[in-house]
This record gives sequence, C-alpha cells and structure tokens, in this order.
Amino acid sequence: MLPFRFDWGLVRSNPTGPRRFVGKTNLEAAKAGITPEMADGSIINLHHVGQHGHGPLAEVTTLIHNRSNKKMFDTIHGQFSGKSDPNCPVIHDRTWDTDRISYWIGRSGDVTKK
Repeated sequence: MLPFRFDWGLVRSNPTGPRRFVGKTNLEAAKAGITPEMADGSIINLHHVGQHGHGPLAEVTTLIHNRSNKKMFDTIHGQFSGKSDPNCPVIHDRTWDTDRISYWIGRSGDVTKK
C-alpha cells in the first residue's frame, strides 16, 4: 500500500459522494468503507500499481488518476497502454467493490490506533 496524505478530520462537502456522509469527517466515512475526500472536493482513488490485479495499491487523487490529466494518467497507466496486466488483469466488479470498502475500513482502523 502506498498511502496518500489527506485530512482525516476534514468535514465532507462533496454532494456527488454518498449524501449521508456530507457533513461527516473523512474518518467517519472511512469507518463505513467510503472513500476519503480532499479539501477541493475530489476523492482518493485506489490505483493498482503496475495495473496488476493482485499487486499493491496506491492512494491517488482524482486529479492524478483522471484521464484529463494526460501526463499523470499516462505515467501511472502506461505499462500496458492504459490496460490491465494481461496475465493478472484488474477487474472492477463486486469483489473489487467489497475489497475497496474493506480497504478504507482497515485504513480508518490504522488511524484510530495511533
């Protein structure tokens, strides 16, 4: 895991995320498996390093992970021309949704242990 530095105490305001977490902190949202929000309203994405389905994850902002930022997008997705590792593809399905929820719950636990 490559963690990203963000404010766990930030009060969420992005109405495009789950509405029930607007007005709650990133930590409260993460305890429920919801992706943290940045001060600019963007969110933290989980990125498969090397586009490998079983590889490590990196936390990256929407700005870095978005196709509109071609230079950064190409940097983190360039290994297989923007596609997954053909030998171990990244599959975004219900299993991934469950893994992502579990990831944020685990990260929130790391914060509360400190």
